[in-house]
Amino acid sequence: MSRIDFRQASGKVGISSSGDGEVMEVQGGLDSLALLADNIEGFALEADQGDHLHVDHFPEHDYLAEGSDPLVVCIDGDAPKSS
Repeated sequence: MSRIDFRQASGKVGISSSGDGEVMEVQGGLDSLALLADNIEGFALEADQGDHLHVDHFPEHDYLAEGSDPLVVCIDGDAPKSS
C-alpha cells in the first residue's frame, strides 16, 4: 500500500482498497472517523511489537458501515514507540 485517502462524507466509515491494493480509501462522517482514529490510537499506545487490531463490520457497529472492507492494523517491530 502506498497511499491512504481520507474523505469526509456522511454516516459511518467505509473502508475500501483499490484493485491493486496500492490505495486505501477511508470515508465517513466526522464523528465516525474520530471513533476509528481513537480506536487505532488507543491500540497503538498500548500494543506491543507484533500485536494487531482487526477492524471488521458487524451488525450495529458503532462507526463502521456495512460493506466496509476489513482492516488489520499491525505494530511493526522496527517502528519507534511514542511515550
